[in-house]
Amino acid sequence: MTYSKNKLKKLLLNNWPIGVIVILVLIFFYPVWLQGLVPLPADFIVGTYYPWLDYNWGYEVGVPVKNPITSDVVSVIYPLRSMAVDLIKSGTLPLWNSRMFTGYPLLANFQVGVFSPTMLFYFIMPKIWAWSAQVMVQPPIAAIGMYLFLRNIKLGKLASLTGGLAYAFAGFSVIWLEWNAHALVAAWIPYVFLFGDKFVKTSKYKWGVLMSLVICLQIFSGYPQVVLYTIGAFALYLLFIKKYVDYKKATVLITFVLLGLLLSSILVVPALELYFISQRGNEFLDPDLVFFPWQNLVTFFAPDYFGNPATGNYFGIGNYTLNTGYTGIVAIYLSIVGYVRFKNRPEVKYFFIIIILSLIYVLPTPISRLLSSHNLLGMSALSPTRVFILVNFSLASLSAFGIQGLINSKKKADLLAYIFPAAIILSMGVATFLVAHYLTINTDYHNQTKVSLRNLILPSIIITLTFFVLLLRDKHSKVKALNYFLIVTICFLLIAELFRYSWKYTPFSAPELVFPETPIISYLRNQEKPFRVYFGDSIPMNMWVPYGIESLSGYDAVYPTLWSKFNGVISNNDVNSSGSTRYADFISIESRWFDLLNSKYLVAVKRNDKAIPDENGLPFYKYRLDKFKNVFEDRSVVIMENSQVYPRAFIVGKWVEKTTENEMLETLINDNFYPTRSVILSESFNSFNQENADSKSEVKYLEYEDQKSKLLVRSEKPGLLFISELWYPGWKVFVDNREHEIMRANYSFRAVPIPQGQHEVLFIYDPKSFKIGKWLSLIAATFLVAVYIYERKYKDSK
Repeated sequence: MTYSKNKLKKLLLNNWPIGVIVILVLIFFYPVWLQGLVPLPADFIVGTYYPWLDYNWGYEVGVPVKNPITSDVVSVIYPLRSMAVDLIKSGTLPLWNSRMFTGYPLLANFQVGVFSPTMLFYFIMPKIWAWSAQVMVQPPIAAIGMYLFLRNIKLGKLASLTGGLAYAFAGFSVIWLEWNAHALVAAWIPYVFLFGDKFVKTSKYKWGVLMSLVICLQIFSGYPQVVLYTIGAFALYLLFIKKYVDYKKATVLITFVLLGLLLSSILVVPALELYFISQRGNEFLDPDLVFFPWQNLVTFFAPDYFGNPATGNYFGIGNYTLNTGYTGIVAIYLSIVGYVRFKNRPEVKYFFIIIILSLIYVLPTPISRLLSSHNLLGMSALSPTRVFILVNFSLASLSAFGIQGLINSKKKADLLAYIFPAAIILSMGVATFLVAHYLTINTDYHNQTKVSLRNLILPSIIITLTFFVLLLRDKHSKVKALNYFLIVTICFLLIAELFRYSWKYTPFSAPELVFPETPIISYLRNQEKPFRVYFGDSIPMNMWVPYGIESLSGYDAVYPTLWSKFNGVISNNDVNSSGSTRYADFISIESRWFDLLNSKYLVAVKRNDKAIPDENGLPFYKYRLDKFKNVFEDRSVVIMENSQVYPRAFIVGKWVEKTTENEMLETLINDNFYPTRSVILSESFNSFNQENADSKSEVKYLEYEDQKSKLLVRSEKPGLLFISELWYPGWKVFVDNREHEIMRANYSFRAVPIPQGQHEVLFIYDPKSFKIGKWLSLIAATFLVAVYIYERKYKDSK
């Protein structure tokens, strides 16, 4: 018994920092376990849009929205992941999403994170609490990984703990916490450095195997851009510890990196297939979303200098989520101390260089402008400011060196190191005060400067406290107990500063607000499928997905260019249209294509003559077309049925052959083309003649699922079965159990030749890319296991 107690005591003493991390994470997420809330901005769902706005959901005047800038969480990430989870639990691989864009791949979408290890939570708890668990494990994974890495490079426990917490709750991780992808990818970065460093210094293959696994887990977690930054940053790290690296080690390490990439092939191969035929390659971001404005450097010291979307007063340039590199003022103080005390250590030099290179990359410098103008490193289609995770990583590491320097050294630090942050804040305050009181004429600008001044108060207090604690520590550095107490106080200030910032930004919601059902939604869910809905000025992009409802519209970073181009051409009636962007609303409700593509219902908000939602009002004028008839109303929202809608699948007897893209698109918008009787084919077809346009036919769905459907087709004569669902590699069709070719029809859709008579037609999505990826992942996994076993059984025994 005594032995067990001593063993437990030793275990706790050796691992107390892990316990501190767990306790602090529980404190951070107190709204979950203490108040029963979920880390999801569900308030944005019910507090912003109809039909939910017609109900108060337990509040007196409706649900207040804390942070509208987190809307992508509930309009992209949660709906798609929720759908994937439902498919998995039903025993189906989540390969295809039929609910947006006339269909597109689901598993191939990185951000869905189908293979993320944290998806296991969905099999042991209800969906919304599994989501909460996914969010909650991100900070401890990051903090523990950072702690272990810093311990591995010979820093003490308190210093490593401080660095781990600074990294886990830094700006990037907090801003993207509820996206449930970006922060998880970032959480694995320290492990890549930990295992890579261990392999280089020990030559043991087990560390290389673990590095491969972590790179794979990064990719599975849902945001590959950060993975690329991780690999690049670690490659640079090797140059700073080159005394441990030789040609052989470098070659083996590269092999392990490649094996990590190969291990993720089950996701990467389908994702690459989607990417190369997507709209993403032709999409260019606004310059405000590409570069980090010079003036935003002040936010490293005062994160809300330009306001905060959570308080509704943000007025900065660009998007708040993209322009946050904040790690905390205390971390900056400690980083300066760490650099001054350990500037000769290669790791310290490395972290400093990473900060400089990252800033050169994201600021509008000549180098970054050159990269952007030539679309090098993908700068025109992605947000380079994601590299701020490396800034957070480096500042957190340097702050750990700062703590270690304070612990080790009895001498006073360079006073300039203490004064620098204070001088920055003081200069900002003076400049803002002068602008606000003497140079400002515009009222809005005056109000903005008042916001800036107000948001300098807390940073000034933190700087003052940190400054005097450091001075006090220097004065009493020889008094061991007091010295250690003051160092712990600095660590507490760092955590308090980051927690305050995090709590201000991060929304928590009552679980009953997560996609609740209303009579409008219930009506649509109870209609016989398949059909599509246009949501007009009611339910916004993608928020119909959790209800199993389909629409032509959709919003995602990557989807097939066939739909993007089709939507752009139809919307603009111009074959030269560049296509729709990631926000692809099918607005042409008056067009014949709206009817042809199975758009059966339109949902609209009734408004009075002042455009205010009103139960006694009328839908927006452009929705008041003769073809729409009211079929259901609930409070301020009305559902209108399209009397001219066509079924999802029907038989046509005529076709035109157009082999070029432009010819097909020109025919699409030609008034002399009748898509209800004929289709445009992208290839030659002569299996039967075209004299059957008026033959009688019937098409009935026997089964309809996201990636499988079965139809019963009867036709007096041969014809082409047209299906208004996206043509995409991987779809197969079987007519009476015999596989046939799916032809590309009307530029974006599918057609299948059908003989006369009665036939059963089965469509299934069975992509070759997934099969190839699966086998490549299996090969990589087998090889890594073999390497691990070989080292354990043979190499280690020698």
